[in-house]
Amino acid sequence: DWSSDVCSSDLSAFEKPGVLLFVHGFNNSFAEAAQRAAQLAYDLAFTGPTVLYSWPSDGQLLAYMKDEEDARNAWRQMADVLDQLSRLGRGVPVYVVAHSMGNRILTQGLAELLRRRPNARDAFRQVVLASPDIGREEFRQRWVFELAASNTPRFTLYASDQDLPVSVSAWLHGEPRLGSGGPGIAAFN
Repeated sequence: DWSSDVCSSDLSAFEKPGVLLFVHGFNNSFAEAAQRAAQLAYDLAFTGPTVLYSWPSDGQLLAYMKDEEDARNAWRQMADVLDQLSRLGRGVPVYVVAHSMGNRILTQGLAELLRRRPNARDAFRQVVLASPDIGREEFRQRWVFELAASNTPRFTLYASDQDLPVSVSAWLHGEPRLGSGGPGIAAFN
């Protein structure tokens, strides 16, 4: 289970209670996404509130293309949710964990928010990109500069060369995915 990989990481990034936002990936029903968000908060011993951003995944293995379309249409709402979370109050950190196709929604929504309100980045303490189903080159060209223009927020990439959905996505798109691990893993400074 991918959540145990995230949980075994250095938890010092979650040192101050704040808000944890979880964005689910492809092939997740609302109930499954809610369970993953709750499990993640429990495994991290996160003491603040946990927010689930659930986009309309069909929750079916064979609905990948439909989920891609739904993910393409969910980023505006994500930008609004991120905007609301960034305004919770001075010093209230927001921690974000996005999984798989949910990373597409997060990166586009966060980039939009930062275009609208650059100082919003101060609210985001840690952004975890878990097995991101995003084209590696697309991420480099479109999002690296916008998202990593300063040291805040801190981004962590979790990738694996054993992630079958990411491998299938790379094959479908004809491009390595950001979540692909191994010797060619993406690294951005």
